[in-house]
Amino acid sequence: MDHNFRKTSFVGQVFDDNRNFFIPVILFAALFFTLLGIYGNACLFLFVNRHYSDFADFFFRYLTNLGDGIIAALLIVILLWISYRDALTFLIITLAITIIVNILKDHIFPELNRPVAYFGTSEILHLIPGYDPPTLSTFPSGHTATAWLLFWSVIPECTSLPIFLQMWSQGL
Repeated sequence: MDHNFRKTSFVGQVFDDNRNFFIPVILFAALFFTLLGIYGNACLFLFVNRHYSDFADFFFRYLTNLGDGIIAALLIVILLWISYRDALTFLIITLAITIIVNILKDHIFPELNRPVAYFGTSEILHLIPGYDPPTLSTFPSGHTATAWLLFWSVIPECTSLPIFLQMWSQGL
């Protein structure tokens, strides 16, 4: 009788099969939350803000506009050619997420300021020249909501991707 055989759950099997994904993610999360607990959000933000480059300033100044719904709208148009039902479903989910995020920003968490309002325009804060950043409604992030919406909607349909790549992209 083979005593080495053990039955594992689906979650256990996924973890075992994608150990090279989960271990770095868990270590990174542990490091991040440890640093957050020791230094706080403001200190960590200023640390990241200090490390900038002209290329990154240029690149992210335009990339940030993609989170304003441009990608979601483009995906809805593309889905119209594939499936009206999927396009309509994605449109309804997009509208629902947009409404939820705006209600949370405007009515539940209106006092949470963005870094410019929190720190002011002092010399300690690097601002991108020519970009006028918003000062209010930092949470929840519309960009993050859009990214999660896209990844939860699109990536599960990409069944040819390895599961660790699907999970990694959903975590972005």
